Amino acid sequence: MKRRALKCGPAPARQNKPERTAQFGTDGCILFAAGPPRIQLRLGGKSNAKMNSPDRIRSLVLSAISNVQEFDRLGQVIVETCAREFNAEVCTIWRRYTDDHKKPGLRLLAASAKAPQTLAQEITYSIVEGPLPEHHQFDGVTGYVGDTKKEVHVSSFEQLQRDYKFCWKGRMDNPQWQGKPEQYFTSLFAFPLVLGERLVGVMKLENKRSSTEGFPEEDRAAVRDLAVHISLIVHSFSLLEPHEERLIQVPAKMVQAVLRPFEPRQLVSEIVKTVANSLHAELCSLWLVDSTGKELRLADGYGFSTEAEARAKQTYRLAPPEAENKDIDGITAWVAVRKKPFWANSWAELRAHPSWRGKWDDPMWRDRNRSFRCLYSVPLLREDTVIGVLKVENRKDAAFFSDSDRALCGIMASLIVLVLDLGQQLRTSLISELVHLIRSPIHQVPMNLAGLERELKTIPNNAGVRLDRIENYMNFIKKALFALRVTSDTLTAFAQKGTPLPQELHPQKVELPVLLTDRVNSLKPLLYDGISITVNVSDSAKDAAVLLDVTDQTRVQITIDNILHNAIKYSPPGGVVQVTLGRGPGTYILRIEDKGAGISEEDLQRIFEPGFSRHAPGQPQGTGMGLTTVKQVLDRLRWQDDVQSKAGKGTAFIIKIPIESE
Repeated sequence: MKRRALKCGPAPARQNKPERTAQFGTDGCILFAAGPPRIQLRLGGKSNAKMNSPDRIRSLVLSAISNVQEFDRLGQVIVETCAREFNAEVCTIWRRYTDDHKKPGLRLLAASAKAPQTLAQEITYSIVEGPLPEHHQFDGVTGYVGDTKKEVHVSSFEQLQRDYKFCWKGRMDNPQWQGKPEQYFTSLFAFPLVLGERLVGVMKLENKRSSTEGFPEEDRAAVRDLAVHISLIVHSFSLLEPHEERLIQVPAKMVQAVLRPFEPRQLVSEIVKTVANSLHAELCSLWLVDSTGKELRLADGYGFSTEAEARAKQTYRLAPPEAENKDIDGITAWVAVRKKPFWANSWAELRAHPSWRGKWDDPMWRDRNRSFRCLYSVPLLREDTVIGVLKVENRKDAAFFSDSDRALCGIMASLIVLVLDLGQQLRTSLISELVHLIRSPIHQVPMNLAGLERELKTIPNNAGVRLDRIENYMNFIKKALFALRVTSDTLTAFAQKGTPLPQELHPQKVELPVLLTDRVNSLKPLLYDGISITVNVSDSAKDAAVLLDVTDQTRVQITIDNILHNAIKYSPPGGVVQVTLGRGPGTYILRIEDKGAGISEEDLQRIFEPGFSRHAPGQPQGTGMGLTTVKQVLDRLRWQDDVQSKAGKGTAFIIKIPIESE
């Protein structure tokens, strides 16, 4: 976490105008303006019996603190006011903190202008928890005060070196005394800041002006009187740090999570899981407005069943904005219609809302023998348009979601909108343009190669041209084009223009024989070495069809292309790749078989590993991601795969497609 850099600077300009609180006049007088007559107590001149009374100084410091408008200024106001009131050249506050290794220490929180804290941000002092170990080495005088919770008062540099030689380190000599403490240092009063039995920090006053005795007892008494107030403020910084860290880390974790996946549904799943974990929620759900703008559909959920059947069954109708609360179809719909967050901290509060319908009581609560405790729901807004709703329910180990939880939920809702929009834009612009740049020249090459082949055949054999070499070059070009075509198609799957959001993906009937024929015909112009592809569909599978949304259709096409590409790549010249579609018990069976080099038993166990590839002679080097993509698609569709191969005998890739998917 980035450390807060509290700016140090000169004290605020002193004013002559009377106020309701204590102010400093231009002549160095304290002006109490509670009402006439004005009372003046001069600083720095002859001592006044009440000048350094604890009550007066406490009143001045607390008055200065009460006028602070920004939290970051609290520490600075304290050190500047105390330096002025105690007539000290330097005042510093050191706050207790925990380092990356969970060890406690003291770090500079604020320093008066004489001690430029920007030069001392990385200076820290180690302290210990509990009883001091035997032969403990104190880490500086500041560390000694923190470890022992004892005050330190010295009135000369010689006394500091003599009495505290066992712990003095002089770390602040350079930023405070230009590296010459023996010349510039005159006195020190350091005291622990303690709440109960716990140390929260250390405060130091240094160089009492116009004094050879250091800070007198009346100053020290006034400091002790202030200690509890300063300790509370210093402790608040320690409480704020983990809170700020959470505010930063939670969105950062969510962004990291959503950057990993590339698939819309996987993206949504990562978002929901990260939100639930970050807010310690038992349940989390993300609802997105459908393409018609009339319904909210469950995109994904955490902590309850999100099967496709449950998603299709439970939706929320979106009423017009002018609808009354009692006519809105559930609280989730109310959040979307009203564009307002909603929270409930009991079952009674939830049911009391006029829009409550209890649609998800069974899948979320009764089916799991759990009871509702609390809920927070926030709309997903793109400018003024609602695109969905985010809900978290039942905070773990707490009765309800706190204000900071709700703030984080709002931040994450905004990030979700941003991520969904950016993901869509990337798929529809950046990668699409890249694919376009790749595919445009590819489409022109096969036609030109065919023309070149025709021209070469007209050259007489005795013309001195090595037609066999030219043919080899052309075949290699075709192989490279084939590989590039399959790779570009793989990119296209994840970058189609107009790709809908997850809730808009409606399954369509896809005829498998037509799909196979289309894929084979699209690849035939790129075949080489006399290799051919045959397609055979059995009578029992002529009507084979499956339900696939537009994204899965593209991914199935890529799966077939990758398997065919491998079969062709490892086939001998003149080889035949056989594609057959049949029917078995409860499944359609797709078989793609070649009579090529085959796969060794050792490699067969690794073919789906990311990056694994065996170079085929005379072929461009592969990426090792083709079959990995195939496996991901088949697993997602819950289609079974089986690869049968023997080295030197060929390979058969078998896919079993459940007929129930219709």
